[in-house]
Parts: sequence; structure tokens; C-alpha cells
Amino acid sequence: AAEKIDAFLNANLNRENLQPNPTISDEQFLRRIYLSVIGRIPTILEANNFLRLTADNKHSLLIQKLLSNDAGYTAHHYQFWADLLRIPTNVDYTLYYREWIKEQVRKNTPYDELVHQLVSGHGLIFDNPAAAYYLRDAGMALDNMSNSVRIFLGTRLECAQCHDHPFDKWTQMDYFKMAAYTYDFDVRMGVSHDSNRQKVYQDFGKRRNAAFKEATGFEDFPHMHDESKIDEWLSQPYAPGYLERNNLSKEEFRKAAIRGLIARKEVSDFDDPVSQTVNMLYGHISNVQVKHHYDKPLQLPHDYQYNNGSPHEIVRPGTMFGPEIPHLDDQTERKNAYADWLVSPENPRFTRVIVNRLWKRAFGHGIFEPLDNLTDRTEISQPELLRFLENLMQELDYNIRAFQNVLFHTQLFRREMHLEDHPLGMKFHFAGPLLKRMSAEQIWDSVTTLILPNVDTYAPNRKRTLERIARTKSIYQSLEGRPIEEVLPKIREAGALRREMRGEQVEYEKKISAAYAQSDNELAKKLTDELKVKVRAMETKSRELVLVDLKENQANPMMMMGESMMGSPMSSATME
Repeated sequence: AAEKIDAFLNANLNRENLQPNPTISDEQFLRRIYLSVIGRIPTILEANNFLRLTADNKHSLLIQKLLSNDAGYTAHHYQFWADLLRIPTNVDYTLYYREWIKEQVRKNTPYDELVHQLVSGHGLIFDNPAAAYYLRDAGMALDNMSNSVRIFLGTRLECAQCHDHPFDKWTQMDYFKMAAYTYDFDVRMGVSHDSNRQKVYQDFGKRRNAAFKEATGFEDFPHMHDESKIDEWLSQPYAPGYLERNNLSKEEFRKAAIRGLIARKEVSDFDDPVSQTVNMLYGHISNVQVKHHYDKPLQLPHDYQYNNGSPHEIVRPGTMFGPEIPHLDDQTERKNAYADWLVSPENPRFTRVIVNRLWKRAFGHGIFEPLDNLTDRTEISQPELLRFLENLMQELDYNIRAFQNVLFHTQLFRREMHLEDHPLGMKFHFAGPLLKRMSAEQIWDSVTTLILPNVDTYAPNRKRTLERIARTKSIYQSLEGRPIEEVLPKIREAGALRREMRGEQVEYEKKISAAYAQSDNELAKKLTDELKVKVRAMETKSRELVLVDLKENQANPMMMMGESMMGSPMSSATME
């Protein structure tokens, strides 16, 4: 396959009356292949071992050795996927996702299978880390579709969100039909009616309503949430009948309503620390699942102006090209069918885009550019070569390492670089690879190669990462994996601690203000430090009460994400 690629390239050079660049030295090849496969320069020992070899196939042996270096290969090529998938850092929910992506790179999961898992992902990230692909665009379902099409199909569909695409064939209807496949996902934790979080809030409501009824003295007294609604209710046509049945005057009704509102407010104020405790605890698992709405179909925008639809019309899913997908009412089945269509060999762009991305990663320039703006008018410099690469990828069953192995065995990979900037829009004939800068990660890993004895397996933060992953799962189990009858009393007990601390905090703040008023900064600092210690102790105790599945010391505030009573949120960067 590598010889076939070189034949395509040489034939093109002959047509253009160009000569291939000279072959690089063994030293240059050594540096280039190390940087390309495992993202760092070789050690002195590794360099000497290769340069001393006299076997004709020593270049091939080194390529195979480096591609088999799971640790080094994974560390380097994870960065490629992290950039492509826009994986954020220092966000707890991405820990599962990042580790899962690394494992797919290490296992060499076929590319089509990897993409299918990402696009069809749903559920808890503990059970299906691929679902975090949708967490990246939480609350931005339209953007998620645009990014998916750009990443996996190399097509910029986002310009058709507000109007028909000005420079391509895509219509605004095409855009919304594609978005309808995955639009109805929700990533918020605890919003479903059957979650423990909602059951806690339902308990709050029951307590407030019970206090309201008891204070009014009437079982069927109309519900009101503020005093301004009293006269509004009395002005309704059904009010006289209610007053007559209950032998009430308007003034007596007003007094009963005010008693109820006061009672409701007292219960609400009493439960407020409990509510704050719930918000604090659930802040640790705010993004751990992807669920589907059953009542949120995608609608055309209010200003839709084309004659193939009407504003606010519900959009039926439809593919932008290739075979149509039969309509499916079930959201999960519909998303799976969409993923099937996306990675299908019949999809004209799926394979083409990934081989071009990997080609540019190896040789510095794509067969077509830009990588993510493929249109029917895109000028492809060597179409026969591109078709061969597409067929090769499919014959290899989307085995990324096997495909890269072919690229690294070409004569092109062993030619001197093209050193000049290449003008955008001009054909690049690949007399040699295009010179490219080392990435920040390559520079860093190359520097650490000079310092660390086992740089490929050096992972100082891995233990902490795995601890954070286990901690997040334990928090979820404590809050949502146990019956509400077990969780609610513990949350109320934790709320009582916060209520007690709130009163103590008020007294401390008075003392601190008085100290500052007397210019006694030392005393003010001492009192502030004491208060911080007490607040942290309270928060630790609250977590220990509720998060019963956490292991020893995992409830310490410094081991947790979230908002402290003292104000500033803790940064996950400080925990890594």
C-alpha cells in the first residue's frame, strides 16, 4: 500500500515536471518518526540503538516498535482527539471522558466504532463515558450538531442555521432536519420527576402547603404565593360562592390568607439551609448524564422565511445526503440510526475526512484544504490518491494505527521537508512533507525526555484522577442510587447544621466588623480564620452525613468541587 501511494505521488510529480525531495538521513528520520508516533525526541540510548543497526529493514522495525508503544502512542495521539473533540480541561465530568478516550486510543478502537459510540452516547457517564460527547455542548444542541458535522464530515453547516448557506448548497431546512436527530437531549442532573433531588423539592412544597393550610384553618383554601394575589383572587367570579360556603367575609379571607403566607414563609426560611445543602451536594454531579426529553421536539425558528416550512413548525429529522433514515419515534433508536448513517461506508464524506486529517497529521498538508470545509466545489489536488486512501481505510476496517503504519512506510515520509510557506488555495504536490512547528505537547514531552527515565509511562496525576472519578461516582450513588426515604432525613440533618452555622456566622461577622472598626486587623484576621475553620468543619460534616458512599477523607472540602459558604468556588485545577 505504501508503494502504491508513492506511485501516485511520483506520477503526479512527473506530470508537473517536479522532482521529489532528497531522502533524509537516518538521524532526521529517527527524530521525525519519534515525534510523529509518540510525540517526543528519542533518548540518547534509543538513538544509539537505532543508528548502530545495519539491517535494511531497520526503519520499518522502528516504526513497528513505536506504534506498539501503547503508553507513548496514547499520550501523543490523545492530544489529537482532545483537540478535535474539544475536550475541556479542569472539569470533573470530563475525567471519565478523557480516560475513556485514552483507553480507546490505547486499544486502537476502529474509528467508525469510536465515532458511533460518541454520537449515540446517552445515559450516565459512569456507565457510558462516550455520552460526555454531548456534555461538551450542554444547552447548545444546535451547536453540537454543527460541530459533529464539521468534525466527522468536514462540512461547515453552521452557516445554514439562520438562513440558507450563502456559499454552499445547504438550506436552513437541511440544518434543522439534521439537528432534529439529537436535539432533545438534556444533561442536567436531577431534573426528572423521579430523581431524589426533585423528591426533596417536592417534600419542601408539601411542608409549605401543609403549613399554609393549617394556618388558614381551611383544607380547601386557595393557594397563594404572595399578598398581591389576594385581591386578585377576590375579584374572580367564583370568589363569592367560596366565601358564602365557608361563611367568610372578604376581610376574614384576607386575614386567613396572610396567616397562611406567613406560615409558608416561616417553613420556607426554615428549609432554606436544606435547599442550599441540596444545591451544594448536587453541584458535584451537575453533569454526569445525558437524557432525552419526550416533550421537546425541534421547531423551526420564529423568523423562518422559506416556503418549505412555517415558523414554529415541528421539524422531522432528515439526512443532508446519502440514504434516508426511516422515521423513528423513540429518541434513542433515532440517535442510533443517525450514528449508523454517519459512519456508514455509503456516507460520501465520513471516510474521506478522516483519511485527509491523518494525511495532514503525517505530512503537514491535506490532500484538500481546509480540512473542515469540504464542498462539491472543493479542488482536490490528487483525487485518485484520495480514493485509494479511502478504500484503504475501509479495507483496514478503520484501524487507525494500521493506516498510519502505511503512511509512515512511504518514501514521502522519508523525504526532506518543503521549507517555504505554501500559499492557501494553491495545490501542494508533496515533493516532500510540509514543514510544521512542533506542538506545545511535543516540546514539553521532548524536554521531559531529557529529565525523566521513563517518560512514556510517567503519569504523576493519574492516581488523583482515578480518585476523583471514584469520588464523583460515590457522590452520585449516595444522592441518587439510594431510596429517598434514606436520603431525605440525612439531607435535613445536614441542613440543620448549615442553619446553626448561619446563626453563628452572623455573630462572627458582627465581631469581625467591630474589630475592623477599631482598626484591630489582627483580631479581625484571627476571627475570620476561626470562622473559615468552623465553616469547613460544618461542610465536611454535612457531606459525611449525606454522602455515605464516600470513603474516608473524601468529604473534606479540599477534596470536593463546589461552592463554599465562605464564597469562592474551589478550582479543580488546585486538586490535580
